Amino acid sequence: MTSAEKLRLCLLAVLVGSFIGQFFTPPAMAEKKEGVEATIDVQASPQKCFETIVGQRTAEPAKRRVISQDGNRTVLEEKFTGLPVIGDAYMQYEEIATPYSSLVAHLIKSDKFKAFESRWTLTATADAKGTSIRLYTYLNTGLWLPFAQQLTNRQTHQDITARLGLIKRLAEGGQ
Repeated sequence: MTSAEKLRLCLLAVLVGSFIGQFFTPPAMAEKKEGVEATIDVQASPQKCFETIVGQRTAEPAKRRVISQDGNRTVLEEKFTGLPVIGDAYMQYEEIATPYSSLVAHLIKSDKFKAFESRWTLTATADAKGTSIRLYTYLNTGLWLPFAQQLTNRQTHQDITARLGLIKRLAEGGQ
């Protein structure tokens, strides 16, 4: 084998290895923690918005429940049914509240999810007549399939957008 043939073979091996490596990257290297976020302006005070968000903890007892609460720390359990590919899942997470300005959550345990982080940020609008609510969420389902995180992020974005819409409607006095 000539040196040119050896070089071509070596380059081919590197290219094939790089291509295959994209699909078999070890989990520690694959996770980038790129979550999604959405923002909505609400015609209500930060206090009213915060209380509305906290009130949703117990609004759907079949889906979400408070396990314990100690000051500004709350442990919640949330159940999910019929998720694509995953099926049913549950998670326990801790939420730390800074009244009227933020709620930060992180995963304690789950039967399916590998990571979860969430952050609600409430800021008075420039005209002081309302509140801008930003919700960031990162969820890692543990699926190591091509585009799994992109699909998870798309669904998560739809969910947080709907949740922000509900908080807006409730905080502004809707039912």
